[in-house]
Amino acid sequence: MISLNHMKKGTFIVIEGGEGCGKSTLLEYLREEALKVLWREEKVAFTREPGGSPFAEEIRLLMLGSLSKQANGLTQFGLAWASRADHIKNLIRPHLENGIHVISDRFDSSTYAYQVHG
Repeated sequence: MISLNHMKKGTFIVIEGGEGCGKSTLLEYLREEALKVLWREEKVAFTREPGGSPFAEEIRLLMLGSLSKQANGLTQFGLAWASRADHIKNLIRPHLENGIHVISDRFDSSTYAYQVHG
């Protein structure tokens, strides 16, 4: 039996930034070019927030849908954290524990910027 303590864990990388700052360009570059050099033989998963796991993607639809304008900040904040909890449990943590690197388009800093100050 192999203990998780002896297995290499994945790295979690978050690409944060406001609208139009180049996150999508950077993510595309990482997918197409940079990872060929950085992690040639290793697995990398790309994900996003809100969303990332099947249930979190459903929450994303609520957060970005037309009815979301009727929800107050506290409700939006709760949805963001519900989405994140599922995303971590069902995608991020299992990947990292299995040695798969995870690159996320946004994470908790965006929640702070959009739901707390937005």
